[in-house]
Amino acid sequence: MNLVEACKLARNIETLKIQVAEIVANMDYATKVTEAHLKSKAGEGLEDETVIREVDKAYEITTEEAIKLLDILMEKKALLSSAIEAAKHNIKIEVNGLELAYDSAVEYNKSLRDVVIYRMSRLNRIKEGVTKTTAMSHRFNAEGNQIPYRYDVELKTESLVNLQDTKKKEKAYRKLADEVSTKLDEAKLATKIDLDLGIELNDTLDDVIEAFLR
Repeated sequence: MNLVEACKLARNIETLKIQVAEIVANMDYATKVTEAHLKSKAGEGLEDETVIREVDKAYEITTEEAIKLLDILMEKKALLSSAIEAAKHNIKIEVNGLELAYDSAVEYNKSLRDVVIYRMSRLNRIKEGVTKTTAMSHRFNAEGNQIPYRYDVELKTESLVNLQDTKKKEKAYRKLADEVSTKLDEAKLATKIDLDLGIELNDTLDDVIEAFLR
């Protein structure tokens, strides 16, 4: 499998691990409730009844078996994570003349998109020009009374930066981010991981439990 598939498989195993852990914590699997209906104490001729409370279990597995399966899934996830880490270590991504490790290139690209581009796009939305609004103040009239009055206000907005240059820079950042994303995707597809965990990419919890109990 390639690195893309390995990462998807790791996420699937993590989901399966959480689902099995939920079974371990589910009291319906770990306990049996017996109801003793003491009817004889309520009146002569009445008989006691014992009823075992029925529960609807989603999976045919015991708590002990679920704990063993959880151990197996944790080990498989650890092995896969280690293999993924080793595979990433062999990947080098060229970014603006820099040779970066895989995770460093991912972080660099995240900074480009989330930090630099987002904020630069806000900067480039500056609108120069004059807008009008009104304000209110107070003055004294001929009788010496203070009265309110309203007047026009002109707001002149001027950019303190060269927007032509910053827009070019934003465009260059976006192009670089796309290029780095493409290189990362190509590297993940080209990088192979030789590891058979006995779990398929799209296996469900039913599939895993059935294989475990087989």
